[in-house]
Amino acid sequence: MSQSSLNEHSQPLLADLLTSLIQFRDISAATREWLVIGLLAYVRGEANGLDAALGLSAGGQRHIRTVIAYQTRDRHLAEALDGIALDPAVSTWERCQRLAVEVRRLIPVWNKQYRNAGRPPADWPRWKQALFDAWRVGVGIPATASGLQAKVVEQTPIYSFGSDYMNMLAPYIREQRNENMVQHQIARGDRRPERLR
Repeated sequence: MSQSSLNEHSQPLLADLLTSLIQFRDISAATREWLVIGLLAYVRGEANGLDAALGLSAGGQRHIRTVIAYQTRDRHLAEALDGIALDPAVSTWERCQRLAVEVRRLIPVWNKQYRNAGRPPADWPRWKQALFDAWRVGVGIPATASGLQAKVVEQTPIYSFGSDYMNMLAPYIREQRNENMVQHQIARGDRRPERLR
């Protein structure tokens, strides 16, 4: 596996490594190879930092935490777009227009009233809950129909919304308490740590 091909495959391997370590599973051969190659590159001084040696960052690339945050936001926005109109005949552009109006109306209110809220109220419609979840990610939400169209609808993401590794890594980046929870679960010897919130 060459250093350039590491960049394409590093994030799923990181997810596999982290999950294997937390759940006391054997590390797969592909993950072991990626880790050994990266560590050797780091030890030999062939990369600027361990994250670069493992292919997790490079000049001009977003950090994995940022990539996952945008993908998480976009997944929630896609759900909000899907649910904002009950009629399937409503076009994607019309859905973007409707959601943009709601973004401009709701986000300023949420910034004041719900800054510390963990979950949206259960009685909200699903599209509004999804929009709230997108807002909570904290990377901003496009406030125009064209912005929603460009960021969510037309964007061909490098990583699909349903990718397993993104779903495995996302809970671990949310808050510092997750790290403490994982350390506690590992210390207890839990083979299946609780799903992190």
